[in-house]
Amino acid sequence: IFLFAKFVKTDESPSELGRKLLSASGCYDRGVACLNRKDYDRAVAEFTEAIQYNPGYAAAYHNRGFAYLVQKDYDRAIADCDQVIALNPKLAAAYSNRGHAYRGKGALDRANADFDQAHALMRDEELRLHPEPNVERTGMMGVFDVWRRSRG
Repeated sequence: IFLFAKFVKTDESPSELGRKLLSASGCYDRGVACLNRKDYDRAVAEFTEAIQYNPGYAAAYHNRGFAYLVQKDYDRAIADCDQVIALNPKLAAAYSNRGHAYRGKGALDRANADFDQAHALMRDEELRLHPEPNVERTGMMGVFDVWRRSRG
């Protein structure tokens, strides 16, 4: 905790910061257990408490937003997804969940934009993890490869 405290701008002592982080983690774990039991009201309460201890806890916002989405509380789900995206703009699941919330509200253009963004982020991650080998193809296979790459 002391090493972590050196990288966080706070006036809190390392022991106080550590207590808050451990409390946030405990609330988060209980919230996940509640999600697994489909106890969404309790999950929301646990994730909210985790966020009170650690306002930058993107995973807590993400899971609370999911609980709101399941409960069809679309405005709150969107607000939590917005917060996740502000904290971690490369998390495809946040765009996907926000897209589902917009779709639930009937805002299909916004939903489709979020689904497109989620798809692009997933595609980028897949290419980063599993790059295509750079193989020179000749003849008919070369023509096919050029055609395939042009289609995206």
